[in-house]
Amino acid sequence: MGIKRGGTSSRGAGAGQRSQTWVLKNLLVGQSYGVEALASTGCAFMQNTVWEHASAALRARSNCTPLFLRNNLWQGGFALFLDGATEAGLDSDYQGFNFFASGQFGLGSSSYPALGDWQLTGNDLNSLSSDPNFVNSAGSQAADFKLTSSSPMQATAPT
Repeated sequence: MGIKRGGTSSRGAGAGQRSQTWVLKNLLVGQSYGVEALASTGCAFMQNTVWEHASAALRARSNCTPLFLRNNLWQGGFALFLDGATEAGLDSDYQGFNFFASGQFGLGSSSYPALGDWQLTGNDLNSLSSDPNFVNSAGSQAADFKLTSSSPMQATAPT
């Protein structure tokens, strides 16, 4: 698990909810889940690179709403895996996605096998699905998750 935000509180946003989770400018690589958020009010994920996660790059459940996603680069078995209660407050756009062979989006009990299918829900209309062309995300040298100058993800890139 990369980052997990969850649990409940009897104070703040209301009984049983946490408030205002912000996750900014992180590099998370190679976990089961990159980010898991649950029972939070006001979640924002911006300018993160969440890469090579076996289950999901982002898993949001138990009414994590509103959920604001901008300028992230995601890769996982599921890029985004969101429960149905999260759908009403979802605001996701300007993302970069790169899928494993079975990669997809999950929302409630529905799954969307490609970015174009996901975009039909009204989400991520300005997002891209492509290899981001990192300088070196694997190999014998130290990993370097900077984008090359020819990367198609420059418009969605964390800075």
